[in-house]
Amino acid sequence: MFSLLLRSLLVSIATSVDELPVLFLLYHHECRQKHAVTAAYLFGSLLLILLAALGSAGLSFLGNQALLGLMGLIPLYLGLGMLLRGEDEDNELQNALQAGQRWNRSFIRVLAISLAMGMDDLGVYIPLFSTQPWSATLRMAAVLLLTAAFYCLAALKLSSIQAFSEFLEKYERHLVGSLFILIGLWVLYQAGTLPWLAGKLP
Repeated sequence: MFSLLLRSLLVSIATSVDELPVLFLLYHHECRQKHAVTAAYLFGSLLLILLAALGSAGLSFLGNQALLGLMGLIPLYLGLGMLLRGEDEDNELQNALQAGQRWNRSFIRVLAISLAMGMDDLGVYIPLFSTQPWSATLRMAAVLLLTAAFYCLAALKLSSIQAFSEFLEKYERHLVGSLFILIGLWVLYQAGTLPWLAGKLP
């Protein structure tokens, strides 16, 4: 049991600790919808674990990194939109009236980012899940979700530090937009999606 716990923690650190800075920026960017950020990131983590479980059960298309790399188009689109168009500034009444809509929009945006960031995790999860019994996979999944919750807590605490917040107030849109674009390009590059698409063209 202890070895499984240690292995799960090492897998989580290896695959997800680099997402902490992104989570930090997301919490700051979606400062009025922090619950949406937490819910979306945890739901995205759960979806990735479920996809890995299905992939380990023999669904070969889930092992096609190039196909899954198309998820990189989502943060690329979001980042370009943020840099080119900016975001609408609503007055307080509109903010109150559109609170539910804003929560949904934040949830979808963060979910897309978390799935895109986690596509490469499937390359670790699928072979790992394939080589162990389902009982061990379930326990490992629980540890991965708990560590994802810890990452959320750590990023949320970081986002409340005044010095960081003041810096981001000035450059937030450009930093977050550029980061989304870099995530999208990195996913497309790492998954080999662009050469794969070129090979599909007549």
